[in-house]
Amino acid sequence: MPPRSSPEFSDLDSFTLDEQDIQELKKCKPTHCDVQLPSEAIDAFQQSVNWSSPDSADQVNRLAKKMTIEAITRYKQGGNAALGTYREKAHPSVVADTFRPC
Repeated sequence: MPPRSSPEFSDLDSFTLDEQDIQELKKCKPTHCDVQLPSEAIDAFQQSVNWSSPDSADQVNRLAKKMTIEAITRYKQGGNAALGTYREKAHPSVVADTFRPC
């Protein structure tokens, strides 16, 4: 059987964020977050998750898996350049520049 060209949601069945990361995501702001994610991802968690819902952890994990599959797909299509800019607090870092060979 030839390898699949795209990742599938089921490939990430055992991938979950721990409770501490989920609680940190709940209060994250793009310039202040202990979970290191692009600003767009932090915004997506803030806008998409119903934090008062009893299944908020499940919502976070489903969104994290979706984002992971999207990032893998972008990477497979465009390499490091497709991964965009990563923010360490207020300091942007272009992923392709960070991992450029010396």
